Amino acid sequence: MKKATQLAEEISSLVQAEQIENAYALLAPILAERTPFQYSDRIGKIIGKGEIDLAIPFLSEIAKHKIEGGWVVIGGALLSRVDG
Repeated sequence: MKKATQLAEEISSLVQAEQIENAYALLAPILAERTPFQYSDRIGKIIGKGEIDLAIPFLSEIAKHKIEGGWVVIGGALLSRVDG
């Protein structure tokens, strides 16, 4: 999980800096392989803790690719908003 947390923090920093393409470039290899949902969920939860207005374009980019693991990342991000 430590690896997921480190990657998520790096992705989140890029998202918050509005570097959507760079953030997705880091996430894409994870989504391209079979990744445990718990790992993807952790990434999403960390991304979701940032400024949501900045995260929405990134979540939309993930959704555009329609990859199964991407939906888990999106769900984790949205759930972190509900859970606080």
